[in-house]
Amino acid sequence: MVLCPYGSVPKSGAPAYVWLTWLDAKAWLGTAFPQLSWIGYLVPPVLKEVTSFCATEPPQPVAPSNATVTAAPNDPIAFEALIQFVKDSIYWWVWSNTCVCNPSPSAPPTCATGWSSSFVPVAVGPGGSQFIVATRFTNIQIGAQMSGFRVWTPQAYNYDVGLTLWTPAGANLGGLTVIGGIPAGYHEYTISPITLTAGLDYLTSMCVHVGYQWYSDATAPTNDSIAHWVGEQYGTNCAAFPSTVVSTFVGVQPILCVAAGPTSPGQPPVPSLTTPDFPMEGSCTTQDLCDLLQQTLQSVTMLRTMVDLIQRQEVPFAYITGTVHSGLTGDGSFSVSDILGLLVQVSTVPPKWGLSSDNPARYIPAPAMVSVGTVNGDQDTHFVHFTEELYFPEAMGAMTKVTYQFKPGVHGAITELVREP
Repeated sequence: MVLCPYGSVPKSGAPAYVWLTWLDAKAWLGTAFPQLSWIGYLVPPVLKEVTSFCATEPPQPVAPSNATVTAAPNDPIAFEALIQFVKDSIYWWVWSNTCVCNPSPSAPPTCATGWSSSFVPVAVGPGGSQFIVATRFTNIQIGAQMSGFRVWTPQAYNYDVGLTLWTPAGANLGGLTVIGGIPAGYHEYTISPITLTAGLDYLTSMCVHVGYQWYSDATAPTNDSIAHWVGEQYGTNCAAFPSTVVSTFVGVQPILCVAAGPTSPGQPPVPSLTTPDFPMEGSCTTQDLCDLLQQTLQSVTMLRTMVDLIQRQEVPFAYITGTVHSGLTGDGSFSVSDILGLLVQVSTVPPKWGLSSDNPARYIPAPAMVSVGTVNGDQDTHFVHFTEELYFPEAMGAMTKVTYQFKPGVHGAITELVREP
């Protein structure tokens, strides 16, 4: 099942890069990790660039069975299944803690509640002059946008009504004029969205002309995750900032919303294993650690020696010349030990031998031949066609003898090729 059907992105504050290690599998698997810890250490750490890492949802870990865990030490297929499970667990845990799912494009926004549209506040006035009345509120959310005004009026306003958004310092941030007036009751008027700053106060105001009533009620709108309501401010000049503070609330409030936000991905199931934990030391001292470190160092040193030997024998970067067996004619053999191959040189060849026009020239038929073997048998014969010919037999390190034949009248030498020191 896809956990993020609309894609995923780094969560706010995520680092630019993130390590993926077996410790992440341990953090997620919890009590199931001791049964798998022996194989978790075999997974190498990986460094990922977060933006590209979050762009692709990783495979969800497929929990292994007890049978798979039991078979893994001896069954390569089960072993690979456990390795893959630990890798997938690492990727999933880091991804789920570093990335978030994009919301559905059709998901509705979350808006400040304010008064209910059916609420009927207390009417006041009319006043002896015009009034500008405003509701002060605190924007809570990052990215919240005010896209209009919610207005409650006790009577029809038969004039062009100004609706304005202010800062507490008196800066006019915009609004609109409702041409022709506002009918009695509840109405909404939209504007181009204005993004507000989280944690700051704002005011929404409405101009009330002489002779008209307005709503001013002690009932505070309910605070929510979008807005907290502060109170009313008013003035007697619709062109000026309403600076007088009172404890009531008026019938002009913002349409304040935030788009649907990202969500954390769900969790796949953690395996329920009943196999015993991998045996670990119950407690250890500093000396235990030193002893273990010394043993580890000795093992690594031995391993390095073996790897170097295998490399120099099986995938050599170079070779050096060793013992030279010169003045060879006819049939013969000699003993060898721990060599890479042979250099066979033909020094004298009777004129009757054919010679190709290739470069290097090739004798036809072969004037010499060699084979290698042990007391148990020989490898296939190698025919020598060139004046100087290299020969690197299979498993030469295990061979203990070289058998050669130089045809009648042919003389030559064989040089042992040995490993670099």
